[in-house]
Amino acid sequence: MNATTIPDTENLADHINQAGITFGPKKLEIFREACRLREVPAIGTESPIAKVKIFNPCGSWTWFISEWDPETDECFGLVHGEEKELGYINLRELSEIPGPLRIGLEVDVWFKPTDLESLQD
Repeated sequence: MNATTIPDTENLADHINQAGITFGPKKLEIFREACRLREVPAIGTESPIAKVKIFNPCGSWTWFISEWDPETDECFGLVHGEEKELGYINLRELSEIPGPLRIGLEVDVWFKPTDLESLQD
């Protein structure tokens, strides 16, 4: 994977290949790479912009990442699940979710950074 960063106007499709990667350590590396490429700010910066979107392709849950600690894989962002709520998310835990068809969660490579407020509507 690429170690550079990309502008918010560019999508991740040309930089991340998720084909055939289901869940586990390789998926965690994909999630981390998406956060690196998008230059997700550190936890505590109170960033109002969701930089990375992770979703369940077999369900309705979606995680929007606005802050990330690369040492602990803790993130802050918005979760669309049974409710919409702001809170802390762990990339490692997300990477281990197999989902109902055992294909794991995915990074939305076409997602463009968006302010959290508009995602809460």
